[in-house]
Amino acid sequence: MLGAGFSHVVNSLFPLTEELGKLALEVAEVPESERPARGTRFEAWLSRLAEDQPYRSVEENLDARKLFIKMSAAIARVLGEREREALQGTAPAWLDDLLSVWHLRRSTVITFNYDNVVDCAVDGHCLTDLSAHPSRPVTSHDTLDRLPPLPPSLLAEERSPVLTSALDEKPASGYAAHAADRVAETFRLLKLHGSLSWFWSPDDATGVTIQRWRTPGAFGQPRLDDEDGRRRALPGRVPFVVPPTSMKSSYLTNLVSRELWVRARAALAGAKRLIVVGYSVPPEDQVTSGMLAEALGGRHIEVIVVDPCARGVEPRLRDLGVAPATKRFDEQSCVEDFAAWYRYDQAASVVERLRDWTRRFGLQGLQGQVHVELSWCRSLASMGELN
Repeated sequence: MLGAGFSHVVNSLFPLTEELGKLALEVAEVPESERPARGTRFEAWLSRLAEDQPYRSVEENLDARKLFIKMSAAIARVLGEREREALQGTAPAWLDDLLSVWHLRRSTVITFNYDNVVDCAVDGHCLTDLSAHPSRPVTSHDTLDRLPPLPPSLLAEERSPVLTSALDEKPASGYAAHAADRVAETFRLLKLHGSLSWFWSPDDATGVTIQRWRTPGAFGQPRLDDEDGRRRALPGRVPFVVPPTSMKSSYLTNLVSRELWVRARAALAGAKRLIVVGYSVPPEDQVTSGMLAEALGGRHIEVIVVDPCARGVEPRLRDLGVAPATKRFDEQSCVEDFAAWYRYDQAASVVERLRDWTRRFGLQGLQGQVHVELSWCRSLASMGELN
């Protein structure tokens, strides 16, 4: 489960929530009289704008709704600019390690971030779907399970398993179309609060207008912006940026959002381990709090909290009935430290499976030879070779 702290560690250009709010207010040129009162959390203020409030007049609710749409566009603009700048550089090595372990374990990754950090990292990484015939690279289309869909004009791009060049919109190399029609076996990324590259028509109760646009490239391979092309393919639509709010919001009751949230709850209900990275479990995010309480409350699972303020996150989880943290990473280098531990944990599990295999098939004579170097296993795991 990823929050804003995760993206901030990938690249400090990505702001944390409160900083993002301040930047968006400046970009939207919101007058002082309409800004949140001192001490008010940005997420709480944004949530109130997104929904009609009974204490406001009809005109005031319409004004609030207008301001919310304006703020959504400002958030998208701020994060979009930071994203393009971040993609000029390379992804940290630990991020590749995380992707590899997620891929090997077929993890479900729940994120509340609007940015495309994970999407872009996948498109620039060498993950391979070995179960396909022939095997092929894994792309962000696969990790998203192609939900929401791309517009018809980009369907050919989705069918290509190779990242399109920023300067040439044709696939760099071709694969048989039927091979790419199958969604790769890899981890699943559930973006529960929408994405910078998702667009919709506001107040669409069905979700039929929610569609993806192409991601901005990969780390070290940014794609040239094509806003004109996006507006032709998705006319009149605005970024699908979901505020942390209650279920009555049209942002969460449309069919696409509901499908993503249902998948997230199912994953949590069947999970043996919950890892919370850079997510503070804010109380104003009532939907997430409810989901965690219903899916995990009273269950005994392994809980790992990765956050410099982990000691503040743990009580919020406990209040929801989530089991106490069994492991905590709370240093300034907590995410990098966790990624190193996670890679080692995967390598160790591979060694144990090899030993189990020799026992199961009566090859005790090989027991003494199964002294696989963990450093070797870690190297293979980081390359996505061990499954």
